[in-house]
Amino acid sequence: MNKKQNIARLFLISFLLIGSISVAQIKLYNRAVELYQTKRFSEARQAIDSVVIHPETANDPAAWIQRGFIYYELYKANDRAKGLNTMIDYKLESALRDSSIRSVFKGYALNPDADLKANGSKLITNYINAYYRMANLYLVDSVNASKSQTAFDKHLELWKQSDPSADVKGRQIEYYKAVGSYFTELVNRNTTDNAAQEQAKSALLKTLELDPENLSANINLGVLYCNQAIYLIQNSDVPDLKELDLVQENAAKLFKQALPFLQKAYAVAPKNKTVLSGLHQVHRGLYEFEKSEMYRKLLEAIK
Repeated sequence: MNKKQNIARLFLISFLLIGSISVAQIKLYNRAVELYQTKRFSEARQAIDSVVIHPETANDPAAWIQRGFIYYELYKANDRAKGLNTMIDYKLESALRDSSIRSVFKGYALNPDADLKANGSKLITNYINAYYRMANLYLVDSVNASKSQTAFDKHLELWKQSDPSADVKGRQIEYYKAVGSYFTELVNRNTTDNAAQEQAKSALLKTLELDPENLSANINLGVLYCNQAIYLIQNSDVPDLKELDLVQENAAKLFKQALPFLQKAYAVAPKNKTVLSGLHQVHRGLYEFEKSEMYRKLLEAIK
């Protein structure tokens, strides 16, 4: 007996334990289970929808959780993304997926037995993980930060709905750090990509709101600001002295923005070459030559 048959058998047993249901409704429910087992999901949908709206069975947890599984199969069959040259399997917005999730939680609210609830939880966990995969794939495969964020928000929302006591902070740090690192890499490849630069800064700042001592986030933010200042200076070709003063003033602001992040990183990793190089560049850009030389010597000692 395969996994799907085991699940259907459990629903059947749970349903038959309810003695106040008419024979006609039991038959209709059994029909829905049979159609589900034989992968005739569209017909199973019609049958189970009739079951959950009937007064005798509208408050039966087994019927609602079974509905969640039937709609899950319909979601898999109908809501695969089309026209995208990506690895993303399913659409970000899906009425079928939403109906499946709502059905399981409706079943939960009707006090199912432990086995029924465990089966529903497996399905919800599947959706939670799928949203997180989707968030990463939208980021990496299609460079779509907005859809990635939406998928991640859905991931967290469903996780907390499933387990109100869940500690999601670690997952938030993991996600925002990954987003920041990804866009930082894009900026390293193309220093004129201002959109990627802003995405990187936003994600890394969110990481530091959650984890102020995070080493990679502090390094990446410090390097972003430092490189932005260096690029501004190197690409300024302004004969007018007032305009030159403005360029230098803006560069100094960026160096000053970089400094606290690099200092925090230095406190954690005093022998990190990227940190030492960044501090050397920042202090040189601020005309603090003694400090700049100190970090240069520390860097040379490591090399």
